[in-house]
Amino acid sequence: MNNNLAPTPLRSTRLRIGLLAALGGLLILVIFMLMRSSGSSPDPMTSADDGAQQESTVNTSVVTEPEKSIDDTSIAAEETPPELVLAPPEPEVSPEEVSAALPIDPREPEASTEPISPAGLIDPREPEVPTEPVSPAQPNDPPEPAAVVGMTNTLTFSPLSVTIRVGETVEWRNTSLLIHTVTGDPAKATVDGSVSLPPGAESFDSGNMNPEATFRHTFQTPGTYRYFCIPHEGTRMRGTVIVE
Repeated sequence: MNNNLAPTPLRSTRLRIGLLAALGGLLILVIFMLMRSSGSSPDPMTSADDGAQQESTVNTSVVTEPEKSIDDTSIAAEETPPELVLAPPEPEVSPEEVSAALPIDPREPEASTEPISPAGLIDPREPEVPTEPVSPAQPNDPPEPAAVVGMTNTLTFSPLSVTIRVGETVEWRNTSLLIHTVTGDPAKATVDGSVSLPPGAESFDSGNMNPEATFRHTFQTPGTYRYFCIPHEGTRMRGTVIVE
C-alpha cells in the first residue's frame, strides 16, 4: 500500500513539463495581448505632433487661399482682353468732306445765295433806329440860348452884362453852391435900382434855383433889362441884358 502511493521519478518529471508548458503558453498569451494593445492605441506624443501638423496645414491653407485668389485676380487684370487693343488712328476728315458725304435734309431750307444787304449786318440784339422823320421844333420849345450867364459863389452874375438881338434867348446857370434867383420883376424888388425894364416889356422871375439848375428867358422887346437875385439883393447881386 505504501509503495503505490509514493510518487515515482517519471511521474514527477511529467508534472514539471506540464507546468512549464502552461507557464510558457500563458506568457505567450500575455505578450500577444500586450503587442495588440500597443499596436491599436496611438502614441500620445505622435498624436499631438500629428494634430499640430494638421492644424498648421489647415492654417496654411486658410492663409494662402486669399493670396492665391489675389494672385489670380492680379494676373487676370494684367491680361489685356482682345477688345481693349487700341485701333490705329483714323485719318482726319475735313468738314467739307463730311458735309459732302451727308445727305441733304429736305426739311432744312437751302442757304440763300443772294448778297446780304447792309441792313443784314445790324446786330439783332440792338434796337432798330426809328426811320420816322423827326418832327420840327414846337413853338413852346425853348430856343437855343444866344448867351449864357453863370451865378457864382462870390454873389455875382458872370458876365455882368450880355447883348443879344430881339427874339433871342439868355440862359442862366447856377454854378455855385448857393440858392439864387433871376428876377426881372419890379414888384419883387425892395431896393431902388434893382430892376429896370423897357416900356412894354414883360417881367420874368426864375424862382429859387438850386445848384446846377438852369433858367431861360426869351426877350421880344428891345431895350435894356436890369435884374437881380432876391436872396442877395442886399449885396447888390445884379445883371444887365441889352436887346438890340
